[in-house]
Amino acid sequence: PIPARLALDSGAPFGPIRAMIHLTRNGHVATIALARPEAKNALPTAAWQALAAAARDVGDARAVILRSDVPGIFSAGADVREFEQLQADPALRTRF
Repeated sequence: PIPARLALDSGAPFGPIRAMIHLTRNGHVATIALARPEAKNALPTAAWQALAAAARDVGDARAVILRSDVPGIFSAGADVREFEQLQADPALRTRF
């Protein structure tokens, strides 16, 4: 059976950004999927941290698949809309 999708959208410090990172398990295979089609899966700093949290949550999986739920797009990389903030805020730069 296909497991139910677990949206990692609960809890601080990531807030709603975790909704773009989905972790599912099927036996010993964990799948982490990216789903932010409006930004071509660009990852702001909080999403990178949520991705790391999802990776920690795979538990005893023997294999982990990282994929996109957006057809034709894997990820645009870092979210360039954050770059202006990164220049102005040293603490945010450190998190990035």
